[in-house]
Amino acid sequence: MRLSRGASVAELERVYRAGFPRFARVATAVAGDEQSGADAVHDAFVQAVRTRRSFRGEGPLEAWVWRMVVNAAKKRAGRRTASEAAETPVEHENGFGDPVSPPRSVSPRARSARRSTLPTRRCADH
Repeated sequence: MRLSRGASVAELERVYRAGFPRFARVATAVAGDEQSGADAVHDAFVQAVRTRRSFRGEGPLEAWVWRMVVNAAKKRAGRRTASEAAETPVEHENGFGDPVSPPRSVSPRARSARRSTLPTRRCADH
């Protein structure tokens, strides 16, 4: 751990080479797929190199980089989720695997018509 302010490119390269497999595994788990995980690690290290002077040396350099990796993976997961939502078909499956359209909003008129057809009293036998 450096006690001076900032991190050198050589130190970041050492962390990258030593930790890439672990960074990639965690980023893949967070981002949802291997390519997004690897891209997140790359994004994090680009950011680390660009902002290396802001490293205060109050903790391990690797911990500072981990935070960037996890944040980059979360960002990629958010992009993936948003793009998947846009591509998701309208139909869903019920518990039996059958396609079912999502519930539609019921107009006030249809709601009142439905209420008027429901029984108002229960049978005394039950």
